[in-house]
Amino acid sequence: NRVRFWADADVAQLVAALRHAHAAGATTQAHNLRLSNNRLTDAALPPLVEAIEAGAMPCVNRLALEGNELTDAGLATLRPLLAGRLSGLVELSFGSRLTADGARVLAALVAEGHLAQLNILALCENRELGDAGTAAIAEAMATGRLTRLAKLRLDGTGMGDAGAAALGAALGGAPALKKLVVGANAFGAAAAEGLKAACKARGVAAMAGYFDAL
Repeated sequence: NRVRFWADADVAQLVAALRHAHAAGATTQAHNLRLSNNRLTDAALPPLVEAIEAGAMPCVNRLALEGNELTDAGLATLRPLLAGRLSGLVELSFGSRLTADGARVLAALVAEGHLAQLNILALCENRELGDAGTAAIAEAMATGRLTRLAKLRLDGTGMGDAGAAALGAALGGAPALKKLVVGANAFGAAAAEGLKAACKARGVAAMAGYFDAL
């Protein structure tokens, strides 16, 4: 059987159903909205944002959008929601076309006091994040505001030696971090050893993949 991936039109249909239910007083109490690994583009996000802002999914605290064709512009569309109704997310994943500019948007949200409840942040396979994007995420960690962050995925993000060093230096700002996934990146052996040592000192599992140690 062929796997059918959702496209933007499917999200529009979902939003229409959510709006209809909300208008009828049957608002969903779901906590998870998972649209990962589909064929969504930035165009799928405005109607979804409008529906959530209108109260159609008041209990959502997990938003999974990784593995889609979502860019910095899509994250900018989400920004008011992440600074508003979804400021208290415990899980956020997004991608796969973020650049360092998108990472800086996330860092700015953290600096403003949003996303402080995050337990999981997954930016894997955003291959254009690079060292600059990794440094922005490290900066967000270094603020000390991500006190509940337990798992961070930055595998396949184009990170090099500088990004690995920035992450290692920022680990102290995320005291609850238990798993850091950084495989499929471009840093060298020395940088990998440095990051592994920094993780070990903080009790963090440095992982190449979800199950494999770095």
